[in-house]
Amino acid sequence: MTESITLLPKCATCGTQESVMVTTEDLNAYVFDRRLVQDVWSDWSPSEREKVIGWNSGFHTCGDCFQQLGDDDDV
Repeated sequence: MTESITLLPKCATCGTQESVMVTTEDLNAYVFDRRLVQDVWSDWSPSEREKVIGWNSGFHTCGDCFQQLGDDDDV
């Protein structure tokens, strides 16, 4: 039986807590077997994969804040 867990990365900019559900098998492949996030979750959107990366690294930027960072370049 495959167990699922919910990861809760928190945006470093605004403090919004997001969530993403993963299987322990996939998370172990990413964290311990050092497989690339896009290989483990190839069917996920980049923003969903970024939540896993942010959870693992301890630094996450939510989609709204990431969009604002891009908008600042246009000023």
